[in-house]
Amino acid sequence: MIRTVLLAACAVALVAFGGGGGSAGTTAAGSVALLLRDGAADYEHVWVTLHEVELRSAESGQRVLLFSSPSGLTVDILDLDDQDFILDVIDDVPAGSYDRVEIEVSSVSTEGGPCDGLDIVVPSGRLVLKPSTPFTVRADEMVTLRLDIDASKSIHLHPAGSSGQCLFRPVIFVEAFSGVPEDRCQRHLEGVVASVSSDPPGFWLTTDSGSLEVRLDPETTVFDAEGLPTSDAFVAIGLTLTVSGRLEASGRFEADVVVHGSTLSVDGRIEALLASGFSM
Repeated sequence: MIRTVLLAACAVALVAFGGGGGSAGTTAAGSVALLLRDGAADYEHVWVTLHEVELRSAESGQRVLLFSSPSGLTVDILDLDDQDFILDVIDDVPAGSYDRVEIEVSSVSTEGGPCDGLDIVVPSGRLVLKPSTPFTVRADEMVTLRLDIDASKSIHLHPAGSSGQCLFRPVIFVEAFSGVPEDRCQRHLEGVVASVSSDPPGFWLTTDSGSLEVRLDPETTVFDAEGLPTSDAFVAIGLTLTVSGRLEASGRFEADVVVHGSTLSVDGRIEALLASGFSM
Protein backbone atom coordinates (compact mmCIF):
# COMPACT_ATOMS: atom_id res chain seq x y z
CA MET A 1 0.00 0.00 0.00
CA ILE A 2 1.42 3.39 -0.95
CA ARG A 3 1.30 6.33 1.44
CA THR A 4 -1.56 8.77 1.04
CA VAL A 5 0.22 12.02 1.88
CA LEU A 6 3.70 11.32 0.51
CA LEU A 7 2.43 9.98 -2.78
CA ALA A 8 4.01 6.99 -4.48
CA ALA A 9 2.54 7.91 -7.84
CA CYS A 10 0.56 10.80 -9.25
CA ALA A 11 -1.86 12.59 -6.99
CA VAL A 12 -4.44 15.20 -7.78
CA ALA A 13 -5.51 17.45 -4.93
CA LEU A 14 -8.70 19.42 -5.38
CA VAL A 15 -8.55 22.26 -2.88
CA ALA A 16 -11.87 24.00 -2.34
CA PHE A 17 -11.61 27.49 -0.88
CA GLY A 18 -14.44 29.46 0.73
CA GLY A 19 -15.53 32.58 -1.08
CA GLY A 20 -17.76 34.29 1.47
CA GLY A 21 -21.45 33.88 2.20
CA GLY A 22 -24.06 34.40 -0.49
CA SER A 23 -26.75 37.06 -0.32
CA ALA A 24 -30.48 36.43 -0.71
CA GLY A 25 -31.22 35.04 -4.16
CA THR A 26 -27.54 34.24 -4.79
CA THR A 27 -26.10 30.73 -4.63
CA ALA A 28 -23.21 30.51 -2.16
CA ALA A 29 -20.01 29.46 -3.88
CA GLY A 30 -16.41 28.59 -3.14
CA SER A 31 -13.33 28.11 -5.29
CA VAL A 32 -11.42 24.98 -6.25
CA ALA A 33 -7.67 24.76 -6.87
CA LEU A 34 -6.64 21.72 -8.88
CA LEU A 35 -3.17 20.37 -8.04
CA LEU A 36 -1.11 17.45 -9.37
CA ARG A 37 1.55 15.51 -7.51
CA ASP A 38 3.82 12.57 -8.32
CA GLY A 39 5.68 9.61 -6.92
CA ALA A 40 5.52 6.70 -9.41
CA ALA A 41 8.24 4.04 -9.49
CA ASP A 42 9.62 1.66 -12.16
CA TYR A 43 9.34 4.24 -14.97
CA GLU A 44 11.57 7.02 -16.26
CA HIS A 45 8.60 8.98 -17.61
CA VAL A 46 4.82 8.65 -17.36
CA TRP A 47 2.97 11.06 -19.66
CA VAL A 48 -0.76 11.53 -19.07
CA THR A 49 -2.92 13.73 -21.34
CA LEU A 50 -5.87 15.33 -19.52
CA HIS A 51 -8.87 16.98 -21.16
CA GLU A 52 -11.48 17.53 -18.43
CA VAL A 53 -11.96 17.28 -14.69
CA GLU A 54 -15.50 17.50 -13.29
CA LEU A 55 -17.25 17.23 -9.93
CA ARG A 56 -20.76 15.79 -9.58
CA SER A 57 -23.24 17.08 -7.01
CA ALA A 58 -24.48 14.39 -4.63
CA GLU A 59 -27.76 16.27 -4.26
CA SER A 60 -28.78 17.27 -7.78
CA GLY A 61 -26.41 15.34 -10.03
CA GLN A 62 -25.24 18.68 -11.47
CA ARG A 63 -21.75 18.62 -12.95
CA VAL A 64 -19.20 21.33 -12.19
CA LEU A 65 -16.36 21.72 -14.70
CA LEU A 66 -13.03 22.30 -12.94
CA PHE A 67 -10.64 21.99 -15.87
CA SER A 68 -11.03 21.85 -19.65
CA SER A 69 -8.48 21.59 -22.46
CA PRO A 70 -9.89 20.53 -25.87
CA SER A 71 -6.40 19.89 -27.24
CA GLY A 72 -5.32 18.17 -24.03
CA LEU A 73 -2.71 19.01 -21.40
CA THR A 74 0.12 16.44 -21.26
CA VAL A 75 1.93 16.14 -17.94
CA ASP A 76 4.92 13.95 -17.13
CA ILE A 77 3.93 13.06 -13.60
CA LEU A 78 7.48 12.00 -12.72
CA ASP A 79 8.67 15.58 -13.27
CA LEU A 80 6.64 16.77 -10.30
CA ASP A 81 9.02 15.23 -7.74
CA ASP A 82 6.66 15.20 -4.72
CA GLN A 83 5.58 18.79 -5.31
CA ASP A 84 2.13 20.23 -5.92
CA PHE A 85 1.62 21.16 -9.58
CA ILE A 86 -1.08 23.82 -9.85
CA LEU A 87 -3.31 22.71 -12.69
CA ASP A 88 -5.94 25.43 -12.26
CA VAL A 89 -7.85 27.53 -9.72
CA ILE A 90 -11.60 27.74 -10.30
CA ASP A 91 -13.94 30.30 -8.73
CA ASP A 92 -17.69 30.04 -8.13
CA VAL A 93 -17.94 26.34 -7.38
CA PRO A 94 -21.49 25.95 -5.98
CA ALA A 95 -21.56 25.15 -2.27
CA GLY A 96 -22.90 21.69 -1.57
CA SER A 97 -22.11 18.01 -1.31
CA TYR A 98 -20.14 16.18 -4.02
CA ASP A 99 -19.82 12.41 -4.41
CA ARG A 100 -17.88 11.89 -7.62
CA VAL A 101 -14.90 13.19 -9.58
CA GLU A 102 -14.60 12.40 -13.29
CA ILE A 103 -11.38 12.81 -15.29
CA GLU A 104 -11.19 12.56 -19.08
CA VAL A 105 -7.87 11.06 -20.22
CA SER A 106 -7.08 10.59 -23.91
CA SER A 107 -3.67 8.94 -23.72
CA VAL A 108 -1.00 7.53 -21.42
CA SER A 109 2.55 6.72 -22.49
CA THR A 110 5.71 5.71 -20.69
CA GLU A 111 9.46 5.46 -21.06
CA GLY A 112 11.09 2.64 -19.17
CA GLY A 113 9.15 -0.09 -17.41
CA PRO A 114 7.35 -3.09 -18.91
CA CYS A 115 5.15 -1.03 -21.29
CA ASP A 116 7.98 0.89 -22.92
CA GLY A 117 7.25 1.28 -26.64
CA LEU A 118 3.77 -0.27 -26.42
CA ASP A 119 0.40 1.43 -26.85
CA ILE A 120 -1.36 2.02 -23.53
CA VAL A 121 -5.14 1.70 -23.81
CA VAL A 122 -7.39 3.87 -21.61
CA PRO A 123 -10.73 1.98 -21.41
CA SER A 124 -13.64 4.41 -22.05
CA GLY A 125 -11.22 7.34 -21.71
CA ARG A 126 -12.97 8.53 -18.55
CA LEU A 127 -12.00 7.84 -14.94
CA VAL A 128 -14.84 7.87 -12.39
CA LEU A 129 -13.63 8.36 -8.82
CA LYS A 130 -15.88 8.04 -5.76
CA PRO A 131 -14.74 9.06 -2.27
CA SER A 132 -15.79 6.75 0.57
CA THR A 133 -18.22 9.46 1.72
CA PRO A 134 -19.40 12.64 -0.07
CA PHE A 135 -17.39 15.81 0.66
CA THR A 136 -18.83 19.29 1.12
CA VAL A 137 -17.78 22.63 -0.36
CA ARG A 138 -18.91 25.48 1.92
CA ALA A 139 -18.74 29.21 1.22
CA ASP A 140 -16.67 29.95 4.31
CA GLU A 141 -14.65 26.76 4.63
CA MET A 142 -11.97 24.88 2.75
CA VAL A 143 -11.64 21.20 1.87
CA THR A 144 -8.84 19.32 0.11
CA LEU A 145 -9.64 16.24 -1.95
CA ARG A 146 -6.52 14.21 -2.66
CA LEU A 147 -6.58 11.53 -5.35
CA ASP A 148 -3.62 9.19 -4.96
CA ILE A 149 -2.88 7.24 -8.16
CA ASP A 150 -0.48 4.29 -7.97
CA ALA A 151 1.00 4.30 -11.50
CA SER A 152 2.91 1.04 -10.99
CA LYS A 153 -0.37 -0.78 -10.25
CA SER A 154 -2.38 1.21 -12.82
CA ILE A 155 -0.51 0.19 -15.99
CA HIS A 156 -0.96 -3.51 -16.79
CA LEU A 157 0.72 -5.57 -19.51
CA HIS A 158 -1.97 -7.69 -21.17
CA PRO A 159 -0.74 -10.12 -23.86
CA ALA A 160 -2.74 -9.85 -27.09
CA GLY A 161 -1.20 -11.98 -29.81
CA SER A 162 2.40 -11.19 -30.68
CA SER A 163 2.02 -7.43 -30.26
CA GLY A 164 0.89 -7.30 -26.64
CA GLN A 165 -1.15 -4.51 -25.11
CA CYS A 166 -0.96 -2.32 -22.03
CA LEU A 167 -4.09 -1.20 -20.20
CA PHE A 168 -4.43 1.86 -17.95
CA ARG A 169 -6.77 0.81 -15.14
CA PRO A 170 -5.90 3.25 -12.39
CA VAL A 171 -5.60 2.26 -8.75
CA ILE A 172 -6.68 5.41 -6.93
CA PHE A 173 -7.07 6.26 -3.25
CA VAL A 174 -9.36 9.19 -2.42
CA GLU A 175 -8.89 11.27 0.75
CA ALA A 176 -10.85 14.38 1.76
CA PHE A 177 -9.76 16.63 4.63
CA SER A 178 -10.15 20.19 5.88
CA GLY A 179 -7.55 22.87 5.20
CA VAL A 180 -4.62 23.06 2.78
CA PRO A 181 -1.85 20.42 2.71
CA GLU A 182 0.75 21.17 5.37
CA ASP A 183 3.61 20.14 3.06
CA ARG A 184 3.06 22.98 0.56
CA CYS A 185 6.35 23.14 -1.36
CA GLN A 186 7.44 26.09 -3.44
CA ARG A 187 6.31 25.88 -7.02
CA HIS A 188 7.61 27.42 -10.24
CA LEU A 189 4.99 28.60 -12.73
CA GLU A 190 5.61 29.94 -16.22
CA GLY A 191 3.08 31.92 -18.22
CA VAL A 192 2.09 35.16 -19.90
CA VAL A 193 0.82 38.20 -17.99
CA ALA A 194 -2.86 38.74 -18.87
CA SER A 195 -3.58 41.76 -16.64
CA VAL A 196 -1.81 43.85 -14.00
CA SER A 197 -3.12 45.28 -10.71
CA SER A 198 -1.51 48.05 -8.67
CA ASP A 199 -3.84 47.82 -5.65
CA PRO A 200 -3.27 45.19 -4.44
CA PRO A 201 -0.02 44.71 -6.38
CA GLY A 202 -0.04 41.64 -8.58
CA PHE A 203 -1.12 40.22 -11.90
CA TRP A 204 -3.02 37.40 -13.58
CA LEU A 205 -0.76 34.77 -15.16
CA THR A 206 -2.04 32.60 -18.03
CA THR A 207 -0.30 29.20 -18.11
CA ASP A 208 -0.74 26.19 -20.38
CA SER A 209 -3.47 24.87 -18.09
CA GLY A 210 -5.36 27.99 -16.98
CA SER A 211 -5.12 31.37 -15.26
CA LEU A 212 -3.97 32.20 -11.76
CA GLU A 213 -3.89 35.38 -9.69
CA VAL A 214 -0.35 36.17 -8.50
CA ARG A 215 0.17 38.55 -5.56
CA LEU A 216 3.33 40.58 -4.92
CA ASP A 217 4.48 42.04 -1.61
CA PRO A 218 7.43 44.25 -0.54
CA GLU A 219 9.56 41.12 -0.02
CA THR A 220 9.01 39.80 -3.57
CA THR A 221 12.19 39.95 -5.69
CA VAL A 222 11.73 40.78 -9.39
CA PHE A 223 14.45 40.17 -12.02
CA ASP A 224 14.47 41.72 -15.51
CA ALA A 225 15.52 40.13 -18.83
CA GLU A 226 19.21 40.67 -17.97
CA GLY A 227 18.84 38.89 -14.64
CA LEU A 228 19.16 42.13 -12.67
CA PRO A 229 16.89 43.07 -9.75
CA THR A 230 14.16 45.56 -10.64
CA SER A 231 10.85 46.83 -9.25
CA ASP A 232 7.42 45.28 -9.72
CA ALA A 233 6.64 48.16 -12.10
CA PHE A 234 8.57 46.07 -14.64
CA VAL A 235 5.65 43.63 -14.89
CA ALA A 236 3.50 44.36 -17.96
CA ILE A 237 0.79 42.68 -20.02
CA GLY A 238 2.20 40.24 -22.57
CA LEU A 239 5.45 39.47 -20.73
CA THR A 240 6.47 35.85 -20.23
CA LEU A 241 7.33 35.38 -16.57
CA THR A 242 8.39 32.58 -14.26
CA VAL A 243 7.19 32.94 -10.67
CA SER A 244 8.25 31.02 -7.58
CA GLY A 245 6.11 30.88 -4.47
CA ARG A 246 3.18 29.14 -2.81
CA LEU A 247 -0.53 28.69 -3.25
CA GLU A 248 -2.34 30.21 -0.27
CA ALA A 249 -5.69 29.33 1.28
CA SER A 250 -7.21 32.34 -0.48
CA GLY A 251 -6.64 30.60 -3.82
CA ARG A 252 -4.02 33.16 -4.83
CA PHE A 253 -0.37 32.47 -5.60
CA GLU A 254 1.97 34.43 -3.31
CA ALA A 255 5.19 35.11 -5.26
CA ASP A 256 8.60 35.18 -3.61
CA VAL A 257 10.53 35.57 -6.89
CA VAL A 258 9.47 36.81 -10.35
CA VAL A 259 11.81 36.29 -13.33
CA HIS A 260 11.43 37.61 -16.88
CA GLY A 261 11.36 34.71 -19.35
CA SER A 262 11.97 31.02 -18.72
CA THR A 263 14.26 29.51 -16.11
CA LEU A 264 16.37 26.35 -16.03
CA SER A 265 15.89 23.93 -13.14
CA VAL A 266 18.96 21.87 -12.26
CA ASP A 267 18.79 18.92 -9.87
CA GLY A 268 21.87 17.53 -8.19
CA ARG A 269 23.98 17.33 -5.06
CA ILE A 270 26.31 20.08 -3.89
CA GLU A 271 29.86 18.73 -3.90
CA ALA A 272 31.78 21.81 -2.75
CA LEU A 273 31.25 25.40 -1.64
CA LEU A 274 33.17 28.05 -3.60
CA ALA A 275 33.91 31.70 -2.88
CA SER A 276 31.19 32.86 -5.27
CA GLY A 277 28.91 29.82 -5.39
CA PHE A 278 29.10 26.04 -5.33
CA SER A 279 29.82 23.05 -7.57
CA MET A 280 27.42 20.18 -8.28
